Amino acid sequence: MTLEALDEARRRRIYLFRHAETSYVDREGNAVPDSRAVPLTTRGCEQAVQASLWLADVPFDRVVCSGLLRTRETVERLIVGRQLAIEEKPALEEIRPGHAVLESDFDMLRDVAYAGTRAAVPDASLLGGERYVAFRERVIGALEELVRDSEWNTLLIVCHGGTNAMILCWVLGAGLETFGRIEQDPCCVNVIDLDIDPDTGAIVRKFLRAANVTSYDPVKAATGLTAWETIAKSLLGGG
Repeated sequence: MTLEALDEARRRRIYLFRHAETSYVDREGNAVPDSRAVPLTTRGCEQAVQASLWLADVPFDRVVCSGLLRTRETVERLIVGRQLAIEEKPALEEIRPGHAVLESDFDMLRDVAYAGTRAAVPDASLLGGERYVAFRERVIGALEELVRDSEWNTLLIVCHGGTNAMILCWVLGAGLETFGRIEQDPCCVNVIDLDIDPDTGAIVRKFLRAANVTSYDPVKAATGLTAWETIAKSLLGGG
């Protein structure tokens, strides 16, 4: 798929997905020991298959995921039947949490459900782990490396809610104060266009064409809680 801006800049498109539904608690309602290794749920597998129908006529030149199991399982279903290599970029993994849950003043709502709303606070981190500033540098560095590769026109990326929110802040020219305001539902897609100067290769414009669109609930009629509220609820034993 070749696109061109009105001023003849080279327009390149990114389809940015969040992984499909996972569960961070086991059958007994306990937090899983390694959140990095969780697979898709049955419903998550169905979400990815359903979303793949939207992509049937999109000719991807390159396919990338973070490499964590939930992104790998999602992208495999999104491109089923295609002869495309899946690249793994660990720098696109979700923000890495610490172990502040063990501290006496830990609060599930403040430190999990709404942690992202404090991303712009100096030295803010997720549960005492990776700082949001470092997370942004890691993610945007990896994205800009992908953009520097001039060989693709249409790129599929499957990442995580926090990763995607950082990328969307970059597209919108927004700071960390915007990070916690961007919601990413399971298996949602964002469509991003980048206009590239044909002589210098520099990005001259960024456009957000679509954000947080889900095939299973496009108008969010059945979606109430945010992704992080859902995680907090499950950890509190609320299903």
